[in-house]
Amino acid sequence: MPGKTQIAELRLQASEVSGDFKVDALINRCIGQLEAAEARIAELEVKAEEVNGWYVKMKSRMLAADAELAKIKGDAVPFGYVEAKSAIKVVKGHTRFAALTMEPKGKKCLPLFTHAQPVPVVVLSDSYTCPRCKRTTTRPNGEHYCHVKSADGEGE
Repeated sequence: MPGKTQIAELRLQASEVSGDFKVDALINRCIGQLEAAEARIAELEVKAEEVNGWYVKMKSRMLAADAELAKIKGDAVPFGYVEAKSAIKVVKGHTRFAALTMEPKGKKCLPLFTHAQPVPVVVLSDSYTCPRCKRTTTRPNGEHYCHVKSADGEGE
């Protein structure tokens, strides 16, 4: 049994012999369509490069502006630009899950945010030094990891 390629070639030869269509006209039309498609693809690639360049410029400007703002305000601004977001929603339980990944390019600006001056904090309770670990805490009951005060005020 002949293959599909052989059948197609035989049909093409039969059509050419009978004069149903001319192969040259068909080939020229296909070549014209391919050239038009290639020109459109090249045009879209140029536009995509322009858009990507604009996005990178704007993102770097935003990072620089955020860094300057953090320096002026003197507070540690939460750092992070989302590179990719994914969300999964479970329909019956209405559970939502979102995963965020940090962009590696933006991590080089991390010291600008982490080394900014901290915001002054007002402490409303007296400091307490634990006699066991000598750790000072400002929690109202003097509680911390190694030593939790009981309800009667005595240590456990």
